[in-house]
Amino acid sequence: MLLKKVNRFVKKRDYALLASLLDGLREFLDPDQSPEAQKFWTAFIADCQIVAEDRLRRGRINSLWGVTPIANLSAQVAADRALNVNAKTLVFNTYYTTSDFDFVFTEIQDRVIAERGQDLYLFRWLVLMWALASFDIFHLFNDRGIVEPAGGYGSSRFGIAVREMEIYRCAGKRLYTYAYGADHRMRNKTLALGKWSFCSECPAPGSYCVCDDHGGGKMLEVIRKYSTAVVAHGLAIKMIPGARNVPYLTVDVGKLHPRPPVRHSRDKFVVGHFPNHPYFKGTSYLENAIRNLQAEGRPIELSLLSGKPNDEILAAMREVDVLVDQLVSGSFGLTAVEAMGMGCPVICYLHAGVDVADLEACPIIPANPDTIENVLRSLMSDFTRLSAAGAAGPGYVRKNYSIEALAKHLSALYIETAALPWYVRAKMGETAKSLDPGAYQS
Repeated sequence: MLLKKVNRFVKKRDYALLASLLDGLREFLDPDQSPEAQKFWTAFIADCQIVAEDRLRRGRINSLWGVTPIANLSAQVAADRALNVNAKTLVFNTYYTTSDFDFVFTEIQDRVIAERGQDLYLFRWLVLMWALASFDIFHLFNDRGIVEPAGGYGSSRFGIAVREMEIYRCAGKRLYTYAYGADHRMRNKTLALGKWSFCSECPAPGSYCVCDDHGGGKMLEVIRKYSTAVVAHGLAIKMIPGARNVPYLTVDVGKLHPRPPVRHSRDKFVVGHFPNHPYFKGTSYLENAIRNLQAEGRPIELSLLSGKPNDEILAAMREVDVLVDQLVSGSFGLTAVEAMGMGCPVICYLHAGVDVADLEACPIIPANPDTIENVLRSLMSDFTRLSAAGAAGPGYVRKNYSIEALAKHLSALYIETAALPWYVRAKMGETAKSLDPGAYQS
């Protein structure tokens, strides 16, 4: 009866029902507030474990992705679904880029804060109760989980709550943790990568990322202790000990519609640049290079967009001759993957030996702050190179960063680490083998 009410609240976002649940369960929602609450959670966790193991035995796997509102969560969920996993997304807030998630608690959480501020943490525990009963596999980023407050064991701002991770383990859940950027970036390790890095351009160290090497290392060590596996990609591999390299910058290639490899304007060379944080992308170096080329009388123009929804960025990619993703960080992000998938040539600084998928086949045109001016000058008269880079992009993305590509990686991850029944592993492996990159539509 209790779980039916909780499920109804989640499905309908019924605030009156939420208030009733919070008031009725106040003495039990935080497992550490009393011996009675601990008994309640011990029994609840045991029941959840029985239900989950029964689902797994029957080959019915439910997974939850969240809670950081990363733009490509929907594509990552689609990869799980391609393996016949019942996958959902959960977030408590959204960015301007997208709100395409299954469970969005932004409005109801804001109302809880405004009207029942003291109940915010109990509200999160209630959501965790629902999640524990409903899902078997959890995919979370290192910055936080469902329960607040985050961190407190190396970082005061980043880190999945330890109590939450303990509960996942006691309930027999599989926990996979991922890196997205700020949640693992430590200053000294990043600066040690070389002349150019995120940290070399940071305007306020300590404000954006984990930063502290000692504290950040401790945080990641604790998360690793509770995770079924830790996952990373690109430069994050160099920051997170023991991480498995999975290319999870996933896009739905069926929605990108590759453009023809021709320039839209012969009388003006248009350079696209769409940063969320200009100082972390080397924007000032690009702007300076554009000004110098314009001063030479060259017909070059910068199309600069920031803080725009994803669909506007994708539309702008169709109108530029080349996209400059970033010039300092050392790896590419989702914007570059989307551009390549669309057939738009991409310029980006790649750190030597960065762990991106199939680096030798990657069609990115390399540049950094020292070389960007010359690279642009050369490209303005080298349509053949631009055309080749653009034409190679869709195939590279389909093979390495598509929904089907991630599904194959997730299948291997689950088969090797999730302790699934042998017949479930066998069936999942066969499903993964049948996937053709680029064919699946979300």
